[in-house]
Amino acid sequence: MTDFELKIKIGEALLELKGSKEDVDAMYDKLNGTFLSNVSDFNNAYIEKAPIVMPTQQPLISECNEKGTDISITQLKLKLGNNLSERDWFLIYLYAYSENGQKFVNKEEFKKHYLENRKSKSSTANYSNTLKSAINFLNFDGDEQFVLNSEGVQRVLGLTDGSIPVKSSKNIDSVKNSKKPKSPSAKFAKVDLELSDERGFIDEFKSYSTKTVTDSIYVLLKMYQDRTGKKEFSIDVINSLLNFVSKDTPASLISMMNNFVNNDKTFDRVETNVYKFKYKGSDKASALMKSNEG
Repeated sequence: MTDFELKIKIGEALLELKGSKEDVDAMYDKLNGTFLSNVSDFNNAYIEKAPIVMPTQQPLISECNEKGTDISITQLKLKLGNNLSERDWFLIYLYAYSENGQKFVNKEEFKKHYLENRKSKSSTANYSNTLKSAINFLNFDGDEQFVLNSEGVQRVLGLTDGSIPVKSSKNIDSVKNSKKPKSPSAKFAKVDLELSDERGFIDEFKSYSTKTVTDSIYVLLKMYQDRTGKKEFSIDVINSLLNFVSKDTPASLISMMNNFVNNDKTFDRVETNVYKFKYKGSDKASALMKSNEG
């Protein structure tokens, strides 16, 4: 039985000696002394060409670590947490179930085994999709059996020893679902408008039938100026006027007012978040009131 192996590179050739340790050691001594003569003297060892890539000893995965050198799936769950995709857990369970990826297994028997031991709502609900996603890591024998191919085995071993980095599903989900954080909505204070005829103010505003928030702001500020004589309007006054006539204050109110100052040139900024009409803005408000009279 082969339980020991040794690889030897001779020029461009790479030879692999397999057999019992005693036979391999003896064969190596024979090769070392006589190159390749008399190799056939050793019945329980043989030479074969091996891949150029030298394999490293990998741990085995079992359902539970009955052997000291095995890694159990329970240990992997503790090590990897919830950071693996369902496809990778499928491959890991198949590796353990199929004698470390060496034996073809019945598809239906493995499915039953996997769902009973994985014990995940996601695994049960999405088994067909999980199987489809694992196709490239499997070899099939007809329609009833499959086994891990070399890529599947290497992926499982890489996940186990850490040579294949594990991406956190939480981080992946957070990247997929992340949205640009919303700018916090400006909070406006409610102020006393000191209007002597509140009902008359509301009725007059309704008579203009303004269609946009922008038009409403122009009309409200012109009406407020005419009734109170006040020529400067804080952002809180503008918010309070909108609320007073049952209009929603836009979250971008400050940006709107700054746009009136910088682009439309209809207001001047007296200080931070305090504005007053320029002639152009006052004339625009008067024109809106005239054209929108109900």
